Amino acid sequence: MKLFYCKLEAGNFGDDLNEWIWDHLLPGWREWDPEVTLVGVGTLINAPNLLPYAGRRMVIMGSGVGYGHGTIPALDPKWDVRCLRGPRSAMLLGLPESIGITDPATMLSDLPVFGAGERSAKPIFVPHWESVSLVNWQEACRRCDMEFVDPRGDARHVIGKISRAPLVLAESMHAAIIADTFRVPWIPTRIGRSFLASKWRDFFMSSGIETEIEPLHEDRIRFPSRIGPISTRKLAHKISSRNLNIHAARDLQMASKRSAFLSQDATLNRNKERFQEALDKVRRTYG
Repeated sequence: MKLFYCKLEAGNFGDDLNEWIWDHLLPGWREWDPEVTLVGVGTLINAPNLLPYAGRRMVIMGSGVGYGHGTIPALDPKWDVRCLRGPRSAMLLGLPESIGITDPATMLSDLPVFGAGERSAKPIFVPHWESVSLVNWQEACRRCDMEFVDPRGDARHVIGKISRAPLVLAESMHAAIIADTFRVPWIPTRIGRSFLASKWRDFFMSSGIETEIEPLHEDRIRFPSRIGPISTRKLAHKISSRNLNIHAARDLQMASKRSAFLSQDATLNRNKERFQEALDKVRRTYG
C-alpha cells in the first residue's frame, strides 16, 4: 500500500508524522495491496491533490477538505472513504456527518512512545510553519517566559514538547489537536495569511467546541506575510527587529491569558473509539 500526504521541503510536523503513525495504527499496512493508496493526516482533499488519483483505488482515513483554491473533488467510486477529520469535511463531500470522526493525530496519546513524562514549566507557542519566518519567535518567547517550538522540527520531538507542556498557544492546528488528546489546555490564535479557519471549524465540530479564533494582533503590518522581498526590506527600515520582537512578546503574553480549551473527556474518548473501529474495519478489508 502506498501513502499520500503533504511532504514539505521545510518540514512540518503535522504532515511528517504520516511517515510513522500508520505503522502504529495499521501495523503491516506497507505490505498490503500495492494498488491502493492510503490518504492520511492533513488537509488533503481538494481537486488539485486528488485529480491524479481519478480511477485509482484509495482509502481515506481521517483527512480533511480544504486548500486547493476551494475546489472540492467529486468522489470517485474507487475511493474508499472510511472516516474524515470532522463533520464539516463530510458535509462538503455530501457524506453523512457521522463519517467525520476525528483527525488521526488524536490517537497519538495511545502510543507507548509518548509515555507519561514530567510536565515542563513554561507554556509553549507553536505557529503555523509559514509564520515561523515573520518574527524572531525564539527571542519573543524568551521575553515573555514562553518556549518557542518550531513546527518544522522533528515530528516526535515537537509532539513530545506539546504532550509535556502546561499550556499550548497554537496557530498550528495539529498543535491544538495533539494538545487536546494529551489533555493539555490550548489556546488557538491566528497570525499569517496561510491560516485556514475552515479546517479549524472541522476540528471544533468533531470536538464539540464553539469559539472564534482571535488574531495574535489586529495590526497585520506587524507580521508582514508574502508581500515580497522589496516591501519587506522597506518595512524593516521602519520597524527595527528589536521593536518587532518586543511587540510580539507582548502579544504572546496577552494571548496566553485568553480562555484555554479542552474537549470533554467523553467526547475525546468516543472519537478515539470510533476511529479505532474504522481502523479495525480497514484492517479486515485490506490486511
